[in-house]
Amino acid sequence: MRKLADSSGITPHSSPETVGYSNAKVYTIDFGSETATVVSFPISGAHHVEVSNLTFVLLDSNEQIAEYAESIVTQIDDGPFEITMYEGGELLRTDSIDPSEVSGESGGIELMVSSEVKCVAAVLGVSIVVAALIVNMCGGACAVPYTAPTAAVCAACIGGVATIGAASIAGVMGCLS
Repeated sequence: MRKLADSSGITPHSSPETVGYSNAKVYTIDFGSETATVVSFPISGAHHVEVSNLTFVLLDSNEQIAEYAESIVTQIDDGPFEITMYEGGELLRTDSIDPSEVSGESGGIELMVSSEVKCVAAVLGVSIVVAALIVNMCGGACAVPYTAPTAAVCAACIGGVATIGAASIAGVMGCLS
C-alpha cells in the first residue's frame, strides 16, 4: 500500500511516520457499471484520535486515484477535539468540538444530541462522540444525492472510521440528508 501512496505523488499533511501504511483498510463499492476501491490509512500519534485517516478512492476502470482526503483529529488531555480536513491536498476546513457538548456530561445537564448524530451512531455502531465527529467532518460530503462520484467523496470522508460498504454509505448519507 505504501507504493500506492508513493506512486501517486500525494504528500500527506501529517508526518509520514504517523500514517499507518501497513494498516490500510481496503474495500470496494459497486455502482452498477463502475466499482470504486477505497483505501484508508490510519493516522496515529501522541494526540491523534483514532478517526484520523488518509483515504484514497480509486475508480477500477482506470486504477487512478479519483479522490483523496485527509482528516486529522487531535485532542490534548480532555480538551476539545481539533479537526483539520484536507480534500485533494487543499485545506477544506478546521473546526473544534467540545466533547462535553455531545456526550451529555456538561455540568450534569442532559444535552440534546442531534438526530443526525444519533442516526450515524446507529448505522455505524459507534459512540455518540465519534458519530458527532463524523457528522461534523462529513456532513457536507455525505448530504448530497447518492451517485457514484458523491458516494466516493462520502466514502473518502468516513473511510477511516470503520470498514464500510455501500449500504452503510447510503445509510450515513440518509442520516445527513
